[in-house]
This record gives sequence, C-alpha cells and structure tokens, in this order.
Amino acid sequence: MIFKNSKISKVVILGLLCGIFLPILVTYIFFINNYKERSAQTMNIITESYSISATEALWFFSDEWTKVVVQSASKNLKIYSATIKGSQGVLLAHHQEKLPSLNTREIIVNLEKGGEFLGTLTLVFKMDEINKDIYIEKSNLFWILVFQAIISSIILYFIIRYKILNPIKKLTHQSRLLSTKQLDEKFVWEQEDEMGQLGNAMNKTRISLKRMFRKLESKVIYDNLTKVYNRNGFEIVFDTEIKRSIRYKNPLSMIMFDIDFFKKVNDIHGHLVGDKILLDMCILIQHHIRESDSLVRWGGEEFFIIIPGVNLNGALKLAEKIRMVVESHLFDKVKNITISLSVAEKNDNEKTEDFLKRIDDLLYKSKNTGRNKVSS
Repeated sequence: MIFKNSKISKVVILGLLCGIFLPILVTYIFFINNYKERSAQTMNIITESYSISATEALWFFSDEWTKVVVQSASKNLKIYSATIKGSQGVLLAHHQEKLPSLNTREIIVNLEKGGEFLGTLTLVFKMDEINKDIYIEKSNLFWILVFQAIISSIILYFIIRYKILNPIKKLTHQSRLLSTKQLDEKFVWEQEDEMGQLGNAMNKTRISLKRMFRKLESKVIYDNLTKVYNRNGFEIVFDTEIKRSIRYKNPLSMIMFDIDFFKKVNDIHGHLVGDKILLDMCILIQHHIRESDSLVRWGGEEFFIIIPGVNLNGALKLAEKIRMVVESHLFDKVKNITISLSVAEKNDNEKTEDFLKRIDDLLYKSKNTGRNKVSS
C-alpha cells in the first residue's frame, strides 16, 4: 500500500487498476470476439476465388480443368480437401490431404453462370491454419497490452503518489498537528499547485494559531501588571518542578514574601504608584535570582519564588539577600520599603496544599514578629 492504513490509497489503487486494466481487458475481449468474423472473411475470400475457377471449368465441361481446380485448392495450406460435384450431384473431382485435420470447417457453395446451376464446390478448411495469423496477432496484442499496462501503471503510480497521495499524507499530518496544538513544526511546501497552496495556507494558519495561543497563554499564566507568573502559571511551573525533583532526587525550595504596609502606600500615594512599585520590585528581584527560578504573583502584594535544586539553607541565603536588596533600594515616591519573607523546602511525600499552608504560616510568623525578616 502506498501509505499504511489509508482508505484513500485503497480507493486510488482500485481506481488505478480499473482505469488501466479494464480498458485493456475490454480491448482484448473485443479482439477475441472479432477474430471469428475475420476467420469467416478469410474463408469467404478463398472460397470465392476457387468458385470462379470451378464455375469456368464446369461451364466449359473440362474434366481436366476441374481436377486442376481441386488439386490447386488442396495444395493451399489452409484447405484440407476440395470436392466438385455436377448439377445432378455426381462427383466430378475430389482431392484431400493424407493426414486428416481435427479442427476443420466445411463450406459448400453453388456454382452458377448465366442463371444456370452447374454444380457445387465443397471446401474443408483447416481452422488452425486459417487462424494461425490471428493467433499470432492475439499473442502479440496480449503482450503489447501487458507491457502497456505495466508502463502505464508505473507512470501513473508515481504521478498519483508524488502529486496526490504524498501531499494528502502531508496535509493529514499537518492537520493532525494543528488539531493537537503542536505548532512548532514548520510546514514547507515547494509545490505551486492546489495542494501546495492548501499546504501554505495551513502553514499560515499554524503561524496565526501559534501567535494567538501565545497571547492566550500570556493572559492565562502571566500577571497582566508585573508580567511574572500568576496562580495558573504557578500550578504549571510548580507541578513541573515537583516531577523533576522526584525524578532526579533534587531538593525543591520556595520563598514567599509580601510587601510590608503596602496598603498605606496605596492609601497615601494612590494605586498607580502602588502598581509601579509592584512592577519595579519584580524587575529588581528577577535581577537577583537564576533563570531557572520562577517569580510568581500570588495575589495583591504576595509573591512566591520557586527555587528548584536548592535546599533550605540555600533558599534562606537567597531570601536574606533579596530582603536586603529590597530594603536598600530607593523606589519612586515612597523611597524605602521592606518585605517579610518565609522559606521552606518541600518534603518528598508532602502534598502541595500542605506545603503552601506551611510556608504561609511561616510568612505570618515573620509579619507578626516585627516584619522585614525571614522565617523558616
């Protein structure tokens, strides 16, 4: 099959066979049915020729000429025997081959001249000799048709395969990728026919879908203001890091923090200043964490930092570093602000909700014991 488990291939192969071999079969059958008529025409021509000679011999009452006619007819390779009888049915001349032929056909014609009945000529034809040339033609025709069918099949096979079936297979693959949102594979089409136009149109669709999904993904998993991960993004990233931690047996830690007295900032300076502080803080912190770390806005002024491959002690050092960086930074309008932090390392069998509750409780500990500190 041109390509596996394809209904299109089966239909095309069936159409290919019917389109090539059916006309050839019809042609061959027509020839077989027509050769009987050709045999009759050949015998009629031969019979007419000897009938003329036999008629003249009887008209002139020439016994010698009559014998010459039947002898001449019998010497013809296509005739087994020849017989001439008079008007009264009397045998005048007869000649036949010594070896009888099994496949014969007899033709009897009346001999007349000037409206007068002179007698009859009987010719027994050897049908194998009559049909000999036809058999050769039939054999030649058969092999010519077979050769034609093979050449036509090969040519049509490659035309259909490379111009129709392979592009259809490629289009099917592309549509499967589109339907499963696998949009990174580029669809390259060099054909300029309808298939190529359709393939290039699908590639443009792929590009448009990829851009659209990126925009949707950005809205779904990223915070509109700070451009860091939101809660949806947290679930995706944290789940991935948990699986990686289990697989490679690496530690997974997390920092949680929020801005101290952030409500006062909004009340005094307004929400626009508060939003600018949130954005600037995210930019500041992202400069002091690794690319493999993930900053998440959990809600309001609360944030997470997911730290894969780092144990509790390493996370504590990073948390303290971040606390000091924020404390020493001069923000627009409000100048100095501080943050309270909590740090925890996830246990192997600890559920995510239990882990989040534990680190949240630690954050409340920092806030309730003076703020601008790290609890673990």
